[in-house]
Amino acid sequence: TFLYCVSVTGDLTLSYPLDYEDTTIPHSTVLQIRAYDNDRVHSTTAKITVDLTDSNDNPPQCNGYFYFTQLAETTPIGTLVKALNCWDNDLTGPNNAITYTMVADKFSANKFQLTKNQITVIKKIVLHNVVCVGPENLEYDDLAFAGTDFVHRLAVTVSDGGIPSLESVATIIIKVIPVNEWRPNSVANTFTVLENSVIGTLVGTVKFTDTDWPFNNVKYSITGGDIGIPPKFYIDPATGNIQVLHKLDFETETQYSMKVQAVDLNNDLQPDPKRQKTSVASVIVNILNVNDEPPVCNPEYYETLIYSTIKTPFLQLKCNDKDSLDREINYVIIAGNVNNRFELQRPNAEPPSVATTQSFQYHVFQGIQDPTDFELLIEVTDELDGNKALRQTSTATVIIHVVPWTTTQATTTLNTTTVQITTSVIVRASYFWTPTGWFVAALVITGVLLLLCLYGVAWCLFKDMHRICC
Repeated sequence: TFLYCVSVTGDLTLSYPLDYEDTTIPHSTVLQIRAYDNDRVHSTTAKITVDLTDSNDNPPQCNGYFYFTQLAETTPIGTLVKALNCWDNDLTGPNNAITYTMVADKFSANKFQLTKNQITVIKKIVLHNVVCVGPENLEYDDLAFAGTDFVHRLAVTVSDGGIPSLESVATIIIKVIPVNEWRPNSVANTFTVLENSVIGTLVGTVKFTDTDWPFNNVKYSITGGDIGIPPKFYIDPATGNIQVLHKLDFETETQYSMKVQAVDLNNDLQPDPKRQKTSVASVIVNILNVNDEPPVCNPEYYETLIYSTIKTPFLQLKCNDKDSLDREINYVIIAGNVNNRFELQRPNAEPPSVATTQSFQYHVFQGIQDPTDFELLIEVTDELDGNKALRQTSTATVIIHVVPWTTTQATTTLNTTTVQITTSVIVRASYFWTPTGWFVAALVITGVLLLLCLYGVAWCLFKDMHRICC
């Protein structure tokens, strides 16, 4: 028996602990107790029934209290994450009514749902105080979630219905595995760069966005388009910076177009080139004109013959500039215009013409005497878009040979009304010989040597005469 009676006091106590859930222990026991007097002569018998009642003395138990699992971020809605297997050794009555309660961290509250003992992937949405159930996949691509090392932590409390209620706690750790879901995305890019940019100049940066973690982790490359021969541009594979690779020339090409490809990297748990995603963006680079080309006259040297009586423009310059328009080119006579006999006439935007300003003066005793040969030096200056700081200048030379013409005045006869005008043409050829520098030097040296020789001969003669006389 599990009871015994103390003879002195009559107290009935347990001889060892009882367990209602132990099937070897009866739930009801009938005891007969005999009481004696001090001499043990007289006695009496009492019958006692002892009923063993159930009490909530066993907390719920589970197969395990710590679980770890891995789920891809694309795990479908409704996927079973974990089914807890728990029980309570208090077999009968309300003490065996086990309930489950889930406590999730802030990143897990809208990702998982507990139904009885099963945890599934789901999202709860509250609209107008009404709980609606809507799908939401696990999300790996979250900067804040990255701070938790991409781990969801769930705590499930398992309680019985006893008084007081006893409970146990099971912890579930869910590691989210990344999946490369999205392609890099970019809009069309347009950049501008000066044609005189040095090699290495930054043209612009192509931006691709990739919402897979790690964000925007892509590799760039130029895969097509027109980038010149040899290639004029280079793209940094890591940053997407486009840089000048070879000299640019606005006069040769004003625009380049290219295709830039972005390949995402490290968006899967195990890098797999076959799972990488690519996108292509169009990039246009406009070349900005810079005044780096001087004006060019073709030819640079002009030579012409005119008569001194000419009154109209007689020579038009042929100049152009690769950078500037015709109207942006200026012309000025800077040298050789003796007595200001010539000017540049420019009625429109075309290159000007050389013209005379007044009659030439020849064969006069007093006043201005004009030369017959002029060498005009004309300065040609461009001015791109009105920018005077970057002017480019060249020159053109015009040699003009003037043929003098003279005209006699009309003579009149008093006896008649007839006027006779006689015109004569006088052509004078002038020949001038101008020694060259080497000829003058040779002539001087020869003269000096001749003088030295004469001096030597005279000295010898004088010496011989002195001997004879002596």
